[in-house]
Amino acid sequence: MKTITSRFYKRRCRQSLAVLLFLLFGAINQTSAQTLPYINYISGSNCLGSTINLGITGATATSWAVSPYVAGGLSNAGPTGVSVNCIATGTYTLTVTYINGPASQPTGTRSISTTIYPVATPTLSVSASASTACAGTTVTYTPTASNYGTSLYLQWSVDGAFVTTTSGPFSTNTLTAGMHTIKCELLPMEICSTVGTVVVNTTTVIAGPNVTGTTSICTGGSTTLTASGGTTYTW
Repeated sequence: MKTITSRFYKRRCRQSLAVLLFLLFGAINQTSAQTLPYINYISGSNCLGSTINLGITGATATSWAVSPYVAGGLSNAGPTGVSVNCIATGTYTLTVTYINGPASQPTGTRSISTTIYPVATPTLSVSASASTACAGTTVTYTPTASNYGTSLYLQWSVDGAFVTTTSGPFSTNTLTAGMHTIKCELLPMEICSTVGTVVVNTTTVIAGPNVTGTTSICTGGSTTLTASGGTTYTW
């Protein structure tokens, strides 16, 4: 069995998902959604170890605060924006105090909340019920996975061709004679999953024996049958 680790989600894709979630949380939890002034997203992702860069539109910030408080959770705080350092998982509320706002509310505060997610690195191994089998025999491949999040999503292929997706074992009885490559790929479904894991198994299928010779004989007669396609035969 050979195990290969490959990147399934590119960083840009992960950040896009994280950004979308942040915007959803932010828009829902702003005290006055999209009413000037408001906190706006600039760049970054809300995965543990990353940084979210935010700005303020329609006012000048005088202070930024995060609750619950996390030492080092904010940096580069200034009149136009702040950086949120994702150093601890959980849901946090960011509040900005501002001046120079619109005439209807020249001073005040605005708040948004977001969730910082842990970075998951899934692992996967696959065991086969047989590494060598006869044609027509069912072979079952059983996965063991960890750190994959709340749902297990596996994609199976045989000899490079996609077959099915499962959340558990994969069985087949359609392998023909020869060596076959069965690939199982764990597809991370969590926002901050870093990689997909691919496990490759090989199964050798032995064709059934061929028997040749005269099969129609008279009573008392004899014939010679010849077997091929195997190494040991039982008659």
